[in-house]
Amino acid sequence: MFNPVTYYRLARWLYLHRIPLLPRLVEILNVLVFHCYVPYTVEIGDGFEVGYWGIGVVIHPRVKIGKNVSVFIFTAKTDLAFALGWDRRLHQLPNGRDQRAD
Repeated sequence: MFNPVTYYRLARWLYLHRIPLLPRLVEILNVLVFHCYVPYTVEIGDGFEVGYWGIGVVIHPRVKIGKNVSVFIFTAKTDLAFALGWDRRLHQLPNGRDQRAD
């Protein structure tokens, strides 16, 4: 079934095989159809999924996303978020400990 991740994977495949122009067209189509910006330059692992068909999702072109990550509505991953430490705050437990540390 077609969803934003399928469009991303197609654009990424075209980009990695050095097929000109088509990756950008698929990326634009993804934005027009799903209102979801996932550039083909992003490195995304297996198991990536977006909730609600990716509405409002914006991912910076230089971000690397690991395996089995879910991104939901109105999410933005940018260099600014990492610079401000927002990424660390997302992983803090109520007691202040970092859940990724264990």
